[in-house]
Amino acid sequence: MALVLCVHGDREGEAERVLAQLVFQLRTRIPGQAIEGAMLLQDPPFLHLQAVLERMLQSGVQAIQVMPWFLFAGPHVRRDIPAIIDDVRKKYPDRMVSLLEPLGADPVLVDLLVKRVQEESSNLS
Repeated sequence: MALVLCVHGDREGEAERVLAQLVFQLRTRIPGQAIEGAMLLQDPPFLHLQAVLERMLQSGVQAIQVMPWFLFAGPHVRRDIPAIIDDVRKKYPDRMVSLLEPLGADPVLVDLLVKRVQEESSNLS
């Protein structure tokens, strides 16, 4: 099963840089897993979620999990991403494309927040 990490994106290029870092780190930690990054914004077009999904399916991937790199299920996770997935499923009805849950209030994220606050507090001292 392949994984697509989907971020919102931006027009300045910062999202593309961070997405590339995340994908690189995921590939390092999950060797042998097909992992790609995608964005909801259509710039650059080759990174748009629909283009990434279709490219992977055209290459022979049979199943893809889409991981939304969002904290909660806002309009993009509830509406926009599922609409893109539905369009892709119509073109590739014999393949599986599923949507995972957003990050949410995972304790690991809370630990990261605490760490960042403590680091910043110690830098101010």
